[in-house]
Amino acid sequence: EKVLLLNPDYRGVRFNIGNNAFRQGKYRRAIGIYQQELENYSRADVLANMARAYANLHEVDSAHQALREAILIDSSYANAYMLLGQLYKDDGEIEQGLKYIQRAYDIDPENINYQYFLGSMLSQSGRTEEAVTYLKVAALRSPWHYWTHYSLGQALIRLGRMDEGHHYLARADSLQESHSRIDRLRKQAEVNPGNILNWLRLGSILHTQQRLEEAAMAYKTALYIAPENPVIRENIAHLALVQGDTMEALSHYSAATRSDSTTVNSWFNLGV
Repeated sequence: EKVLLLNPDYRGVRFNIGNNAFRQGKYRRAIGIYQQELENYSRADVLANMARAYANLHEVDSAHQALREAILIDSSYANAYMLLGQLYKDDGEIEQGLKYIQRAYDIDPENINYQYFLGSMLSQSGRTEEAVTYLKVAALRSPWHYWTHYSLGQALIRLGRMDEGHHYLARADSLQESHSRIDRLRKQAEVNPGNILNWLRLGSILHTQQRLEEAAMAYKTALYIAPENPVIRENIAHLALVQGDTMEALSHYSAATRSDSTTVNSWFNLGV
């Protein structure tokens, strides 16, 4: 809002304000703000988020139209194809949805979500052998994802590969318990956001589940509350190092040593 006062035409500011409204569940307000952004800048990502807001309001035709406009602006924007595929899937049009999700995957084959959804929809359309190929890669790359393991287990059982199938279904059951615990911790953190222990516990279990970006967000929320806490800095630095972001790791390890010059782990990892 301060940016808008200084420069009403600043690119992207209304997109971010709209995203904040979307996260608060204010979908109609988000759509209005996205439309203001589009009046100045024609962007596929803005249209895609607008489509998501329309979908949450059950205005499916408007969601379809926004996504088709996004594709006209940028035919290589994979997320628009993915969202279109999901809309068709939700309407029971599996084959039509599969076509768009295949397109999203072809554009960005490294995206784990696209791999999962493609495998899942191939399974629903009866192409089980193909489904297993994609779901196995998705399970390997997202060991924390319940639905990937569940879908893979079901697909393998349909192929008669019972031992493999039951292995993945057992893993899915274990992940479901972890998801329930994560949901509980997330709600505790949201109810009492000023308690850094809630955010640290949430970050810790997300880290254990290899949900590294979400874990980093939880730790950074704790850091906002207690910016001088060296333990939080160490956790963020460690996640950054695991993800290959050496510069961020250096920044947080250095800050930890400034807050507590006796923190041995931070000095050691800073040296590394």
